Amino acid sequence: MNWKRLLRWLILLGGWLLAGCATVSNDQSHADRLQLNQQALQVFSVSGRFAVRAGASSGQASFDWQHSPDHDTLVLYTPLGQTLGVLRRNRDGADLVDGHGHQHHGNTLADLLKVWMGWPLPVDEMSSWVVGAAAPGPHFVWQPPSTTAGGQLQQSGWHVEYQQWQMAAGQWLPQRVAMSATGVQIKLVLSHWDAQP
Repeated sequence: MNWKRLLRWLILLGGWLLAGCATVSNDQSHADRLQLNQQALQVFSVSGRFAVRAGASSGQASFDWQHSPDHDTLVLYTPLGQTLGVLRRNRDGADLVDGHGHQHHGNTLADLLKVWMGWPLPVDEMSSWVVGAAAPGPHFVWQPPSTTAGGQLQQSGWHVEYQQWQMAAGQWLPQRVAMSATGVQIKLVLSHWDAQP
């Protein structure tokens, strides 16, 4: 296994984490959930783990992510708890410190990851997708959940499937999410939420 390539994919996923038309349920509780999640949370922290498969490469890691409109900090860990990398975004730009201590800088997370990975990524949408919301701007199609499982979002060439929801921080938030685009599959388990409207 090419560990350098795997590290890049794991950092790529971290960058994704940082950064229409709708079908509405007749059930009032699910309509309330849809309304909540169409208004993405502005401030949250979440911990969890993920697995990514891109072509013949695959890997898994855990993470801690703190997000606000002006700042993101995402720390990625190996399954054994060693730090893989730290991504930070603020108004001055974006920085990455990898597990070897090498520093990288970009004007935005998208710019940084494009240089690091070689192709553009939907990092701006991810802070909305991870809370169960469509990102502002690009057209989207949203199929709301009918139970504590389900719900699908299509936006910016990505299919996001909300496999399980949980009551966390006083509101319904995703617990298990599967995302896919051409050649890439990602599975997220979001275990510890702290969120503010």
